[in-house]
Amino acid sequence: MSTQKRRINLLVRERSLGYRSGFAAVGLCLAAGAGYVASSSQSISGPMSGLWSQHSKAASEVMVLVQSEPKVELVTERKVEPIAVTPSNLGTQVGNRLGSVQGVVGVEPNASGSQLKVVLDSDTFFNLGTASLQERSLQAIREVALLLRETFSASDIEIEGHTDSSPVIKQRRLYPSNWELSAARAASMLHVFEEVGFLKDRLKLIALGDSRPLDEKNIGTAKDRRIVLRVVPHEAGGGR
Repeated sequence: MSTQKRRINLLVRERSLGYRSGFAAVGLCLAAGAGYVASSSQSISGPMSGLWSQHSKAASEVMVLVQSEPKVELVTERKVEPIAVTPSNLGTQVGNRLGSVQGVVGVEPNASGSQLKVVLDSDTFFNLGTASLQERSLQAIREVALLLRETFSASDIEIEGHTDSSPVIKQRRLYPSNWELSAARAASMLHVFEEVGFLKDRLKLIALGDSRPLDEKNIGTAKDRRIVLRVVPHEAGGGR
């Protein structure tokens, strides 16, 4: 048996091995063997022709196996995106922080988190019958304004002034009625929001006097003296 025939026999046996390097070597060598067979087939006849035909067929099968080897794709680890904080969560977080500020007696975010209601105790910030913020309470209202600016600087802030039903006595010349007193108190709060950076077109003052008691059956209580901050979506133009 010639050297070329022994080489082809050896390469065909490599089909039984499952190693990738063996297949690659077989493919290259058989390609050379196949070329040799093609160039020599015209000069081979008789029994030798049949033998060469069998080896050529085996070489083709091995070549097909090498070429059809499946590609291996590397699976990279999928990046997990962080869960975005929703407006509702933001409202809850701000509400929890506001609840610890002196003078804040209620915080109510709505379901979507786009609106927030903050109730302030007027007696913490103002003396009875007056509308000037007490020095000791300035830090508290600034803290409230700063917390709201962190999350809701693009929203509108409505500042409602409420009083009880008792008539104004001490400064009646300045505040003839509870309408004027509630407006002046809301204005004092509004100026603090301006100082911390809220734009004027995001602020709204509402004076409600004693027209919105918390309990119709028990009018004139200290709870009626309050400032209500409402965070609402911004209205372009401000209704002008």
